[in-house]
Amino acid sequence: ADAFHYLEQYYPGYSVDFVFNPGNYILKEQLELRNAEFEPEQQKMVLTTPVLGSDTTGVEILSEEYIGQYCAIHSTDMYWTGERVAHAQDRFRTLLVIRDDKVIGYIDMTCNFEENEIYDLLVPEEYRRMGYGRKLLTKALEMNQPKGMMLLVDIDNDPAISLYESMGFAKAQGQNTMTAHWTVPKI
Repeated sequence: ADAFHYLEQYYPGYSVDFVFNPGNYILKEQLELRNAEFEPEQQKMVLTTPVLGSDTTGVEILSEEYIGQYCAIHSTDMYWTGERVAHAQDRFRTLLVIRDDKVIGYIDMTCNFEENEIYDLLVPEEYRRMGYGRKLLTKALEMNQPKGMMLLVDIDNDPAISLYESMGFAKAQGQNTMTAHWTVPKI
């Protein structure tokens, strides 16, 4: 509670983000009392035994030709929008799945670490359950070798969790995270 009082005294009007273990009930309770907004709990998954060798036909590295289409379907409710990722290819590797000269899915992942992170994987609803997510993941895992890989996924996103598990990821027990956004009230 002292930290909140400090923020309230010295930083009125500021926005503060908290990323914490959802088991930290004391912090969660304090944030709830202050009407913070919570994002869904995230399950951390870690690559344990990569499943390689699947078909990756149609998967390409992001190129100038497809930046517009990539950005048009990219998730926008995050800091790393398509535009930002496209201009940070020193930090990210972006793969696209192309069908009939149209971008129908993408995967963004970090590429500079011993354990890289799949940051975003998206296949629009009309192209799901056709193997495109698997193609993107397979190519990403191949390109990432021999480094490790992890990701965060909403705990209730069963289709995504099943896909990741089928590709060699396992749930990292006790390492889930929760994010809360709080605007310090002005006095």
